[in-house]
Amino acid sequence: MEKLTKKQSELLQQLQSDNNIVATDAVNMLREHGGDFAIIPLMEKYFNNNSEDLKKCIEQLFSDLKSSNVANIISENILKYENEEQLSKFIEKLWSSSLSFTNLLPFVELLFNKNIMIAIESSTLIEENIHLLSTENKAQCLSVINYKLEKIKDEFHKNIVLSIEELLK
Repeated sequence: MEKLTKKQSELLQQLQSDNNIVATDAVNMLREHGGDFAIIPLMEKYFNNNSEDLKKCIEQLFSDLKSSNVANIISENILKYENEEQLSKFIEKLWSSSLSFTNLLPFVELLFNKNIMIAIESSTLIEENIHLLSTENKAQCLSVINYKLEKIKDEFHKNIVLSIEELLK
């Protein structure tokens, strides 16, 4: 990771503040000036904060993202939050953004989440990005589906996974 500038370090410090107004101001500054450096701290703040206003501000920022590097950072870190109830809303913001996800394996894993809303939002993100997958990534995704499919007992949930399986073939 590159060394952060003084301004970037200050923004991250503000983002980590317990004062939600200060943290929201930092999110707004990040939204204006960008910075892949803040993606992981933004995800942490989103999932570890109770302020709905701050969450909405972070959601808006994620809705506006476009960098493929950001999509990679998110893909590499999304499974850390698989047990968070608000993950479905977060994924919704991702698929409605302009981000292009070329690694869908973490989202295929999330298809098997016990929270059906996480599975539904993950399936939508996969559908929106499936055309970007390499042959290797498609094979990995199919392997996960084939391995885990029998563990799903709910028919509606199983049909969601089966529809993604068909798209991957």
